Amino acid sequence: MSIDTDDLNDLAGEYVLGTLAGADRVAFEGRLQRDTAVMRAVALWAQHLQPLADAVTPAIPAPQLWQRIERDLGLPTRTKTRAPMWIAAAVAAAIVAVAFLFPDLIFRPEVNAVAQLASPQGGEPAFVVSVLDDQEKLLIRAATVAPMPNNSYELWVVPQTGAPISLGVVEQTGETERDVAENVRPLLVTGGTLAVSLEPVGGSTTGAPTTVMFVGALTPPSE
Repeated sequence: MSIDTDDLNDLAGEYVLGTLAGADRVAFEGRLQRDTAVMRAVALWAQHLQPLADAVTPAIPAPQLWQRIERDLGLPTRTKTRAPMWIAAAVAAAIVAVAFLFPDLIFRPEVNAVAQLASPQGGEPAFVVSVLDDQEKLLIRAATVAPMPNNSYELWVVPQTGAPISLGVVEQTGETERDVAENVRPLLVTGGTLAVSLEPVGGSTTGAPTTVMFVGALTPPSE
């Protein structure tokens, strides 16, 4: 059973907002596992609604608060002092040494696009994917994802037409670096869709996502 574009867009919006319930939700989640058009629609809605979450600005305590805590606890008052010149010179020399010995720490690769992959229901991103160096490399950072020791997480790119293409199993903690095959690079541009599925250990055994957990759209990198 196919869903026309308008109905799909409405259902994806309701799903991301959490208002799609009952049998309709179960049916939609079933399509999410296998229909690339549904994956894209959910990712676009998640991207569209993310600014609402970002609009909540954290409250920053006033500078006087720490001073009052120090006073109440009887802690010594901290005073600002100017570092001696030899310390400043040593810091400058250290920066030069680090730049020479570890250039990757200073000269970061060019970021072409970024995707924050989160649950379709919203929440913090589970993975953050950066597309680097003209789509030649990926950097996948595990953010708030829950480790699954008896399963693997697998990254997919979802083309406009055709089946999702695996980008490999990703680490459940820390970062994963991945070279990108030349034929896949054109898909890793702004507007593209990425997804992460939960798979048996080692990755999908069928060549297709088993259970889609997180989706996200590629957007331009923040300035």
